[in-house]
Amino acid sequence: MSNINDYKSKTNNTKDKNKDNLDANREKISRLKKTVVSLKTSSSSTNDADKSGLITESFKIGWELYKNHAVFLTVSFLIIIIISFVFSKIAEDRVFITLLVSIFQVIIGIGSINIIKKIYDGENVGIGDFFNKTNKFFIYLIAGILAQFIVMGGFVLFFIPGFIAAVALSFITFLIIDKNMGILQPIRSSWIITKSYRGKLFLFGLISLGAYLIGLLAFGLGIFVAIPVVALAGFHFYRVLLSKAEKEGRLPVEKLPIVPKIFLWIGILLIPISIMVSVIFVSIGGARLKAEQHYNQQMQKAQQQIDEINNN
Repeated sequence: MSNINDYKSKTNNTKDKNKDNLDANREKISRLKKTVVSLKTSSSSTNDADKSGLITESFKIGWELYKNHAVFLTVSFLIIIIISFVFSKIAEDRVFITLLVSIFQVIIGIGSINIIKKIYDGENVGIGDFFNKTNKFFIYLIAGILAQFIVMGGFVLFFIPGFIAAVALSFITFLIIDKNMGILQPIRSSWIITKSYRGKLFLFGLISLGAYLIGLLAFGLGIFVAIPVVALAGFHFYRVLLSKAEKEGRLPVEKLPIVPKIFLWIGILLIPISIMVSVIFVSIGGARLKAEQHYNQQMQKAQQQIDEINNN
């Protein structure tokens, strides 16, 4: 009887300890959420005179959110990078496998944004979240291609417009996953919501690049921390600008602004021009090769004739 009472007592003690640990974890998570919400609130009120503060707050929030999901994010990105590296080595000189690797990388890119979004919104995440937005594959792919055309069109106009276009369209992928937008709407929206903040976005990109380099210098392991922190910081930057644009009534955007429209057409026109130039160069190269072969044949014949005359 006493053994049974001892067992019940131990069981109750264990339950109490587990309950205390659970309450402690909940309290810790609650404090973290309050900290993040406080940072979000303070940066959401950022005005035009304090744009640099938004960069600082973005990295603070990125770091706070990363700490709460450090193991999941670090291990996930480590596995993804290893798999991508192995596949890229296998795919050398194999067109079909290269295509499969490219598809895999697009799917993982979509999934990574979905993970970042869910963490930012305080939702639970798991490995399956890397693959539950595959229905956005073609929208993500086509919108990305159109964005590349716009950037290429900008680079044709003396490079600087290309950099501006690249920064202005940096939120396309976020908008596709976060707002379930189609192909053209994220291009129009990203161009509008980044207006007046493109210089700060460019600075944010430079700081992010510095974070990646520091991560690589830390025996290469720091990159697995830098990638998710920068991604979470970038998502916060996006959400603040999105909220600002919505409050000011600048969204939704019905038509693509004239500047990216011009860049887009220039980029599209580059395709036939590039094909024509390639065909011309190939033709010239082929004609030159034939001329060289004909010249070599004639020289061989002439040498043979000379040798025959010397033998006689």
